[in-house]
Amino acid sequence: MNISLAQNLVPNSSFENYYSCPTTFGQVYLCQNWSILNNDFYRPSYFNSCCSDTNTVSIPHNAFGYQYSASGNAYCGFVNESGGIAAVRQYLINQLSSPLNVGLKYFVSLKVSLSDYDFICASNKIGVLFSTVFHDSSYIPPQNNLAHIYTDFVIGDTMVWYQIKGSFIADSNYNYIMIGNFFSPGNVSVGPCSAAQNWASFYYIDDVCVSSDSITCFIIDVVKERNIQENIVVFPNPSSGEFRISFNNSNFQKKIYVFDILSNLILKVSTEESHFTINLSGHPKGTYFVKIEEDDHIKVIKLISM
Repeated sequence: MNISLAQNLVPNSSFENYYSCPTTFGQVYLCQNWSILNNDFYRPSYFNSCCSDTNTVSIPHNAFGYQYSASGNAYCGFVNESGGIAAVRQYLINQLSSPLNVGLKYFVSLKVSLSDYDFICASNKIGVLFSTVFHDSSYIPPQNNLAHIYTDFVIGDTMVWYQIKGSFIADSNYNYIMIGNFFSPGNVSVGPCSAAQNWASFYYIDDVCVSSDSITCFIIDVVKERNIQENIVVFPNPSSGEFRISFNNSNFQKKIYVFDILSNLILKVSTEESHFTINLSGHPKGTYFVKIEEDDHIKVIKLISM
């Protein structure tokens, strides 16, 4: 049986295509099809593995934390909420490949992951708003507590990519998608923060999808994520240095890589066993990352050695 999937209407939806490699913050305009507000404070950042500077916008280690892309070699990052002297929000904007049809149901999804540096605080109300006009510095996206798709709970996971998803019936021929926070500060919940002031709720974002077919945006990604998460378990974590990895599916060879916080490879091994132990007791206490390749799936897990 042949299955025909509707098109993803978001051009360059995974941020892979770019005009030139990013070198510093606020350069989302180097990513093809993605636009910005003409104001430095409102410019999201573009992260790509082509950048080698781990103090700015490289992947996986960058100025905001450590995260591999959900797919490919790139993602973007934006401030969803912030507080202090330079409180600001940032928005990503893209023109759809074709306008939405009035009365037709559309499915929307995107993947986000909270960055993990000290000044970062989790928040909710990450949303998607569609528009018939392009917003620039003279027409900033509205904050009137409305969005077509948004999350009402705080996303605080810094280890995995969380898929925000939903559907709506188009009431206009929308041809622009905007991603960010469209709610007033009093309607935004913020998680525990280590910083008393000048904090930011900074999220990485990848794999944006808009389609009239739910399979295009939902089912394929959900099945893949379920396979990855259910097949691999790490315990205990945190630990005193010894981590046990269990694979529910032992039919495939697994490649295991362990990196320190500076992206230095400290262990590489292949195994077909259903259990494997990583021993970091001879290394300094702190944060490490294990990258596991199993069949056609990749999972990256943060390890805390105490």
